[in-house]
Amino acid sequence: MSELVRARALAAIPPPTTQYRKPPLTAGRLLYLLYFAPRGALKKGVWKTMRGARGRRAMQRALPDFRLPEPPGATSAVPIDAHFLIGARYLPEACLVAHSLAWASGRSVVPHFYDDGTLTSADCDFLRAKLPRAQFTLKSEIGARLDEVLPAARFPCLRKLRPAYPHIRKLTDIHLFPGEWKLVSDADVLFFARPAQLLDAMAARRPVHMVDVAPAYGVPQSALERLAGCPVHEKINVGLCHLRTPDIDWDFVEHCAATLLAEYGFTYYLEQALTATLLARAGAAPLNPADYVVYPTVDIARRADCAAIHYVDDSRSFYYDFAWRQVLARSR
Repeated sequence: MSELVRARALAAIPPPTTQYRKPPLTAGRLLYLLYFAPRGALKKGVWKTMRGARGRRAMQRALPDFRLPEPPGATSAVPIDAHFLIGARYLPEACLVAHSLAWASGRSVVPHFYDDGTLTSADCDFLRAKLPRAQFTLKSEIGARLDEVLPAARFPCLRKLRPAYPHIRKLTDIHLFPGEWKLVSDADVLFFARPAQLLDAMAARRPVHMVDVAPAYGVPQSALERLAGCPVHEKINVGLCHLRTPDIDWDFVEHCAATLLAEYGFTYYLEQALTATLLARAGAAPLNPADYVVYPTVDIARRADCAAIHYVDDSRSFYYDFAWRQVLARSR
């Protein structure tokens, strides 16, 4: 990689974000609250936005009373290891994604939670009380592992991306640690019916991924195929994917990140683009989009009879309005 490409890539990375439990009331925050939030609500639908916001507040209030029993007979089967990047603002989602996977699969789930930098010891104690099998990889452990596996001198783009772009941590932080195959899920995924295709792929050690509703890489698909050296599925969604950690070539990931940043600039979808390239090189298969739904309609969300739903973009209002209650009701 030339120094010019590296310099252009580093210059394209935005400044670090501030991680917080509650957003500070800055001038930028006021602008968002007074202009961008109302504008977004009008675009998505005021009533839909209000129902989602009200549902999220209700979910937060209900969190202390969540009852998350394991499904009957779960201990007779091999537990499922699942990996999640989680922060202090998403404790309810952390509980629900792990719990819903257990009940949909009829097996115990060992949730491996990776600290996004905001988890406290009290947060971990709370999650462990709700999900006794939970395991945690904390900020200090991740920092030490980063210095060992991805030193800044050798991986400048990946290291500069982490504080600026939390999404990249789903790739770097989770796959930094030893382990073979890892099922990685976003926190806004819920499971409702037995995920047979996913479980079969995990048992057979095959890589799989969800299918998006539209291409969402932030860069041309041809650019990813040029880097991968093979075809890339046009609509990979990494809200739920199964990938073998030892197969990840971090020098290749750094090269891809630097090349895409230098040629196309920064994009919100960069992590998905990089992971899609890795999945393509691994020969990953798509999960059936009719059963592993990304961006559900309200009818699909209310039926909730598919294996999994990824509540992206404004469909997240369905998650907060009623989906979290559906999950809890099914395990009562």
